[in-house]
Amino acid sequence: MSPTRLKAPSTVSYTIEVADVITVFRAPNPGELTEQILADDGLVQTVKVTDTVVSGGQSQRFLRLKIEPAP
Repeated sequence: MSPTRLKAPSTVSYTIEVADVITVFRAPNPGELTEQILADDGLVQTVKVTDTVVSGGQSQRFLRLKIEPAP
């Protein structure tokens, strides 16, 4: 997943969530995802997010980008 996001301060927050079943998303555990900045022009960033969990019998895993108004 490689979303582009506004840099802080921003009026929105971006959160990546993970799921083993598409109907039950949750926050990732530490180390489950890696994040790499691909581009940064000072206003927006393009970020590559990689799921680092080995499938270990699971046939699928899902990532979701959750966008909400900033608190």
